[in-house]
Amino acid sequence: MSEDINKAKSIIAAGSEIIGDSAGAAIGFLIGGAIGGFGGAIAGASLGKITSKSVEKVITDFATRSLSKREEIRVGATAALAIIKIDEYLKSGYSPRNDDFFVNQNSERTPAEEIFEGVLQKTKNEHEEKKTKVYANIFANVSFAQGITLGEANHILQITEQLTYRQICFLAMLYLKSQNQEFILRNHNYENMDGISYERISLLSEIFYLNTISLIYQKIHGSEEGIALLSWGYIIPNDLCLTYLGQRYSKAMGLQDISAEDIKKIATFLI
Repeated sequence: MSEDINKAKSIIAAGSEIIGDSAGAAIGFLIGGAIGGFGGAIAGASLGKITSKSVEKVITDFATRSLSKREEIRVGATAALAIIKIDEYLKSGYSPRNDDFFVNQNSERTPAEEIFEGVLQKTKNEHEEKKTKVYANIFANVSFAQGITLGEANHILQITEQLTYRQICFLAMLYLKSQNQEFILRNHNYENMDGISYERISLLSEIFYLNTISLIYQKIHGSEEGIALLSWGYIIPNDLCLTYLGQRYSKAMGLQDISAEDIKKIATFLI
């Protein structure tokens, strides 16, 4: 077995520091015996199409790079979570996309390889380690979402990199709200700033930014029609909704997997 493959296995094993013991069985499967190459080891024949042309190639390439201990942990956790999610989808009967996402054309690497490298590169540099699951979800979900182009997938990665984990939690709250989950939120704005904390101001500023990049909008009270937000002071939390783009990107990011406790912490500032 090559040194690169051993190093790749070591990277995935290191990720257990973030993803915890609950993924122990899956990690054991991922770093199992390398029958038929590393792709075979991590996913078997059912995942051969995905792993042989994207996951295996990108992870072994990362194995040759100089990574700090913490970078190795983040990369390993993200790679493992992505493979686990893909395996869950396949076991649930879903089929990977059958377009050119996994196809090498004109001697160029596949779109899957480009996106998976982007996922690992961004998570390597990500100091908010709770975002590792979001990066992993993006690769897994794009691997099954026929309609998401390479350009759009790269934009989703770029947006995810820009957002704080707190902004992601807020998007997750709106995503769950759109799925009929109830949240008790403030019904009036913040024009009267008496007693407002800087923590709440910073959160409202982050929420206002989500509006400027077209992921959320504020509807007119009692209507689905949107209203322009001029500053964070005009935000009415209970009237905020995901735009179509916000809904689509939230689904690609797998925001239903965000910790309920983390979402609850955000909601308490918006009552």
